[in-house]
Amino acid sequence: MRLILARHGQSESNVNPDYQGLNAPLTKLGEQQAHLLGQWLRDHEPTIDQILCSPLKRAFDTANIVNEYLKLPIAINDDLEEMREFVLASLPQRQHPLKPDTEYITPEASPYYGIYREQVQRALDFLTQELDRVKPILVVSHGGTMATLLRLIMGRHDLRLNTNNTAIIDVAWSEGRWHIGALNMTRHLPDEFIT
Repeated sequence: MRLILARHGQSESNVNPDYQGLNAPLTKLGEQQAHLLGQWLRDHEPTIDQILCSPLKRAFDTANIVNEYLKLPIAINDDLEEMREFVLASLPQRQHPLKPDTEYITPEASPYYGIYREQVQRALDFLTQELDRVKPILVVSHGGTMATLLRLIMGRHDLRLNTNNTAIIDVAWSEGRWHIGALNMTRHLPDEFIT
């Protein structure tokens, strides 16, 4: 089973700190990024046969633009939605970089992250229903959701993972283990489009 996780294109909330609300639209650059992602996926990942996306406008619009090139059914999964508040900065810090604190992120340390982690776990449970699936699934979501999916896969909630707009994280389950094939991959974007 293989999951190609793609972050949405640049949104108004990415460039305008005064933007209010969770449902930010894509910027013109975000739309261009989504087109380039769609073209790259069409040319390099022709076996994708399903698209799942967050219901938030920036992810949904990115998925629809990408789908102009893939022509596949799109399914919305509410559990792929972004966290509603930034919580990682408020969590306790590790005491040593090579000695992970086993209780680094607990529901007591950040009740909201515990709720969000449960939400993303439901998404991961849904995505991993068919472990013997041959064709990859494209998942269009958000940086926080993608990072939390990876944290769940790795069992390490003390990692902060940054993802550029329309960047790809490629993970696969085979032979009894997870394989990370790409992390924050932006090959489809010219340098000036990387945000």
